[in-house]
Amino acid sequence: MIWYWIVLIVLAVLCVFYVCAGYAFFCFVCKPKREASASLDGKGGRSLNAYRPFIQEKALQNSKLPHKMVSISAYDGIILRAKFYPNRLSDRFLILVHGYHSSVAWDFAASFEMYYRAGYSILALENRGHGSEGEYIGYGVLEQHDVRSWMDWIVSEYGNEVRIALSGVSMGAATVLLTSCNYPIPQLKCVIEDCGYSNLTRQIMNMVWERKVPPVWLTASASLWCKLKAGYFFSEASPEKVLPKSQIPTLFLHGMKDNMVPFYMLDRAYAACSAPKEKAVFEDAIHGEASFREPERYEKLVTSFLAKYMN
Repeated sequence: MIWYWIVLIVLAVLCVFYVCAGYAFFCFVCKPKREASASLDGKGGRSLNAYRPFIQEKALQNSKLPHKMVSISAYDGIILRAKFYPNRLSDRFLILVHGYHSSVAWDFAASFEMYYRAGYSILALENRGHGSEGEYIGYGVLEQHDVRSWMDWIVSEYGNEVRIALSGVSMGAATVLLTSCNYPIPQLKCVIEDCGYSNLTRQIMNMVWERKVPPVWLTASASLWCKLKAGYFFSEASPEKVLPKSQIPTLFLHGMKDNMVPFYMLDRAYAACSAPKEKAVFEDAIHGEASFREPERYEKLVTSFLAKYMN
């Protein structure tokens, strides 16, 4: 009988440990890091650290362009913020969505000027839990609703005849894919996704292996905590599941040397997409580096794609 109780106690302790460890893992991957989000450079040790001087120079340059801060209320009541850069094509809007623990200043440092030079009015979002309010990061599940709210703001402010394009990097890329599939409003004409993940659960497992953070077996417990605290399971952040219903033309971009979001995810997302689509591979680019490493090719690909659907 004593062995029965010993086994029972051990199992109870293991269960408590599993639940508590899952909560810690959930906080690790879903809680915003305010000190990183408030800075230009995002989280320390990012893959693009080699470009830090260039990024800082471009951020200063872009800050001198005419712009204003705008804010709206999200579906759950938090305040969302963005920088709006009006431009000569006053009815052509580009919404930029940055990645995890990052900013538009960082992720779009090499492409922002390209978009602005092409004449598009730019709305540079500050994601929830970053420059905007928000207790948890949504990996695209929550942010897709925010992007929809920003599209509605553009339509309400500038009329039903506007044309809107979405461009996202990393988590922002997954966000714009989810948005285009779940909220294909008439004004949304095309989407550019750069190094986005096709499936968050697999992506978190990749983060685990690459960064040697808590074991993969904690993912299920963390996902349950995420549902309880943030309102979604990790499995809901899977663009490849919704891309079969996509109607919005999409350009897929990815670097072959990406060790943060595995390169194979490009093919999974591209194969799943049922909309008109194009893809481009950057052989020597790591995560988010395509626009930095091959700026001329990147600009030609992106501007020609936008011209096709935004004119």
